[in-house]
Amino acid sequence: MSTRSSTSITCPQCDHRQDFEIWPSLNVDLDPEQKDRLLSGELMRSICGECGVGAEVNYAILYHDMTRQLMVNFTGEDGKDELSNPLSERILTDYQLRIVATRNALVEKVWISTASLDDRVMELFKLTMEQQMNQEDEEELLFAGIEEAENGERNLRFVRVNASGSESYDVPMGSFQDFSDTVSSSFGLGAPELGEWLTIDRQFAIKMFRDHFSEDSKS
Repeated sequence: MSTRSSTSITCPQCDHRQDFEIWPSLNVDLDPEQKDRLLSGELMRSICGECGVGAEVNYAILYHDMTRQLMVNFTGEDGKDELSNPLSERILTDYQLRIVATRNALVEKVWISTASLDDRVMELFKLTMEQQMNQEDEEELLFAGIEEAENGERNLRFVRVNASGSESYDVPMGSFQDFSDTVSSSFGLGAPELGEWLTIDRQFAIKMFRDHFSEDSKS
């Protein structure tokens, strides 16, 4: 089930206080329109009724997709590690269970699941892209869904975010699939683990590469 409530927030521009709807638990099979609001940023963004200034409102949320058997726990801006809903304490042996620390990471996990991609491969792929682009430490590369080109080819959309704004990159699906086949074989990636809360992020990818090349150097 989904749970929602109301909280009071203060506009960072004019100090106007107003109510804001939050979703501590979001089941997108029961409330599918809220998935679109999450992906667009609307679910966690407040528009001040007094001055019109928009502001991000980060709060802990448990995302639940029964169809895709995915649960993602976003710990919120306070960075707490505990899970945000009693439902998450159950043994969900058939689910992929993920913990994320930022709203961007939550949205990205939803995009990855919607595209039926492996988030482990995605993190490895993004790290490879970052190295090719000489990405700075303060920048963030995010997967943002699949788009179909005019010629009918499917492309993966990535967005690189930094302090000055963002820019997008399209990567052919075939390139990602070739990469996926290669790393799945060479890294020995099997089916994703189910029923265990995991953090699959950039640090996960770095460790995977380090462990892989460390093993290669020993052989």
